[in-house]
Amino acid sequence: MEQSNFFRLVHDGNQLSYKMMSLFLKHFDHKLSISQVILLEYIKQHGDAKPSDIAKALGFTYGAITTMTNKLVEMEYIVRISHTDDRRIVMLGITEAGLTLLKEAENVGERVRNAVYGILSDDELQQMKQIQDKLIQHVESIETL
Repeated sequence: MEQSNFFRLVHDGNQLSYKMMSLFLKHFDHKLSISQVILLEYIKQHGDAKPSDIAKALGFTYGAITTMTNKLVEMEYIVRISHTDDRRIVMLGITEAGLTLLKEAENVGERVRNAVYGILSDDELQQMKQIQDKLIQHVESIETL
């Protein structure tokens, strides 16, 4: 693959992601980032979790999780919970307000997904997802070039 093709592939992937996020945020009338919504979704799916576990699972730095967490706690979308056996361990849990907000985000996300990917057939969508998954797994396995 030519050098320019590599950068073009990266650029095009970034452009699609950026434009989809912008479209989502245009229709999701809350002062949250996509990363914060992803953090809420993670807690909903996995239950109360340590910030370090969330950071590792989502590929965020611990500092980024702390920044996002502070804002989400302030807005009452998540709570900090002391661990029952060791009070030094703090877990993050989603609140009812967080669940309500996440439901709205999921509805907006579904509308954006349908608007963007609606031009693709079911087969094309399935192929795209398989290709993305294959590439992600492969990239994660590469240690040296």
